Amino acid sequence: MIVVGLISGTSYDGIDCSVGEMEIDGDLISLHPILTFTQPYPSEVYALIDSTMPPAATGFKEVCQLDTLIGEAFADVALAAILKTGLEPDLIVSHGQTMYHWISEDGKALGTLQIGDASRIAERTGVATLSQLRSRDVAAGGQGAPFASLIDDFLLRDHGSVSAALNLGGISNVTVVSPDDPTIAFDIGPANALIDAAVRIYTDGKENFDNGGAYGAQGVINHEFLENLLQEPYYKMSNPKSTGKELFNKDYLNWKLKEFPDISMLDVIATLPALTAQPVANELNRLSVKSVYVSGGGIHNHTLMRSLRKLSPGVSYNLYEELGLSSDGKEAYLFALIGFLSLNNISGNIPSSTGAIGPRIMGSLWPGELGFPKIETGTVTKPSLKII
Repeated sequence: MIVVGLISGTSYDGIDCSVGEMEIDGDLISLHPILTFTQPYPSEVYALIDSTMPPAATGFKEVCQLDTLIGEAFADVALAAILKTGLEPDLIVSHGQTMYHWISEDGKALGTLQIGDASRIAERTGVATLSQLRSRDVAAGGQGAPFASLIDDFLLRDHGSVSAALNLGGISNVTVVSPDDPTIAFDIGPANALIDAAVRIYTDGKENFDNGGAYGAQGVINHEFLENLLQEPYYKMSNPKSTGKELFNKDYLNWKLKEFPDISMLDVIATLPALTAQPVANELNRLSVKSVYVSGGGIHNHTLMRSLRKLSPGVSYNLYEELGLSSDGKEAYLFALIGFLSLNNISGNIPSSTGAIGPRIMGSLWPGELGFPKIETGTVTKPSLKII
């Protein structure tokens, strides 16, 4: 099957698209990467997402508008992928845009909301489209995140030592794969979320992220401010756990800054990469990890990557490309893979990572022009993945 994966992450800076050819033979799944690209949201859609993200008060009018406009934007990207590759996909898998992740005070995931009307993708492309991929895991008692542990486990399980995959999106999350223990994964804390918020404050909204970590390199870490930020109770919670911009947002940063009225914004932007790096270093040390494969937009922030290496000198940091997939396209390939697994009646979650009571087949399927895909599948007992 040719499968298109689509996702916009917590930074909502664009829609990531990956196209791959997938085949299953017995227990072996083969993935041949074909194309990865990112297409920015139309400016009006980006502005509407930005103005309605937590902690903003949002009405059903805005929710309806966003569901429609994000669905149309994702359809545009799917059509661009078809044009770029010249291939007719068998399946499109759309994660959509997370707008809210509902976590109780004791850390239980109560619900999760990803929007972007998938029926519009199916209508405009004529291709069957799978969406709502996180909800079933949450319904089964899981966190609904991080799902990256699925592809990380496939690619790291034969390393013979404790290895990890680290994703630096709006939120940092880690997957730890051990030859002797079940795979675990959890959200560590903010990666780009607070850095982006600080850059917006510093530039009066003219810039949305610290390109290459240039602003962070101009400032000085304020250790008193850093220690204050590290007192956040989330870091002390046990896994499985997940978080998002419901907690780590611009209002959170402004609340913290009230205690430090004299700190310059350049020093804030210099301090926040250390806030990302310190909890990551703590967790890698706790879990005896020595080898890490990194993906996500944070890999392009050189100040952040320098901070990670400084705070965890015994850890080898490698790009996810060394495992055979694009660092920028990994999550879109992940959801393409989950969709392929779903059509073959194979679970797409790892309960030891998300906390779900068991494995579940993920997603809701919208028919294409030819209806639902017809798959002849055998019984898969222990699937493995090969990148070709």
